[in-house]
Amino acid sequence: MATKGLRQLLERAEANDIADLAARIHAELAVRGSMEFDATAAKRHADWSSKVADADLAKVIVIAFREVPINADERQLTQHIARNPGVGHQELIKLRGKGDVGLILGHMVYERLGFFRKFLDGSEKMSNLLFLRDDSSGRMHYRLTNEAQKSFAELQII
Repeated sequence: MATKGLRQLLERAEANDIADLAARIHAELAVRGSMEFDATAAKRHADWSSKVADADLAKVIVIAFREVPINADERQLTQHIARNPGVGHQELIKLRGKGDVGLILGHMVYERLGFFRKFLDGSEKMSNLLFLRDDSSGRMHYRLTNEAQKSFAELQII
């Protein structure tokens, strides 16, 4: 269902005190975040969710990036992080030549949300499914999750 339609349904559910429906809609909107799906995109993402319903995260990563291939910016960052585990955010900005690193990493899941939705509850960064972050030194550093490392190797991305 389109995001706008979900919001309208939520208003009706809350007005009619249908708590279960309202809770499910709130959960769906939390996962979508600021993404506004039209009906076509909502169906595509729902189809993707069905396609990976029984798959673990490593398999989902493989399927998602086969269906929606990694773009050049995503590939550049992923390969650099894989070759340099613990690489700093500033080094990635220098590599890119601009400060859009977080946006690119986030969109790696965001643009493929239907595949990953079962692993998300809206409370964490979506890209945590692919990248581990460490800011204990006061600066952000990145490495691939074990599942991403395995899956991107299988896909010959890294």
